[in-house]
Amino acid sequence: IFTDNDLLTHLERMQELFADETLDSTWGQVADLSDVESFRDVSYKGLCRQASLNPWPKGSLRLVIAPMDIGFGLSRMYQLLCEERGEDVRIVRSEAEALALIIQKKDRSGKAT
Repeated sequence: IFTDNDLLTHLERMQELFADETLDSTWGQVADLSDVESFRDVSYKGLCRQASLNPWPKGSLRLVIAPMDIGFGLSRMYQLLCEERGEDVRIVRSEAEALALIIQKKDRSGKAT
């Protein structure tokens, strides 16, 4: 079961990793929702908070793997919130699609993300 609290916990952990310089602008992110069985405790307010407090630099590629329709829809709302802020968030249905996007970005930039 995926909840707003999971979003908040993840956000706090990412902020810590950027603060201690474990992560920097060269990193990308893949969030895999394949094993989530229920999204009943995810709210629009939680998605807005996640998007507004996002620590990832604008140039970082962030991918969400969302094979279920409900997860895809929620991820799409998140994507739209992030796009308003100029961030690059992509939603895909499979790990293979995510890998293809990562390879495509790497080929364009000449470096791994």
